[in-house]
Amino acid sequence: MIVKILDVKIGTVCLRPNAKDYWVLSELDNGEIIEIFDLIPIDLRGYEGKYLDCLIEACVGEIEEDTRFIIRGKFIQEYFLPSKWKVIYDPEVNHSAVETDN
Repeated sequence: MIVKILDVKIGTVCLRPNAKDYWVLSELDNGEIIEIFDLIPIDLRGYEGKYLDCLIEACVGEIEEDTRFIIRGKFIQEYFLPSKWKVIYDPEVNHSAVETDN
């Protein structure tokens, strides 16, 4: 998914040197603004205003009754990661996905 990076803020700083997580405010192709919690410590500060190709991984658990959480798209039961993402994610793990307009 191509996103435009709007803003990057440091989330938490761990005791280990340079170990951080980030909140990345991004704009999707359709103009929707999303905030991404980047757990993998890749410092995207300095990329504001630039477009990046991203793989957005989400874990969905129980959601409070008054919370709106809508993902519209085509559910893909078995999704095989493109080779460019296999450096980060285990290629042997089966993934599911939601293909969106973005």
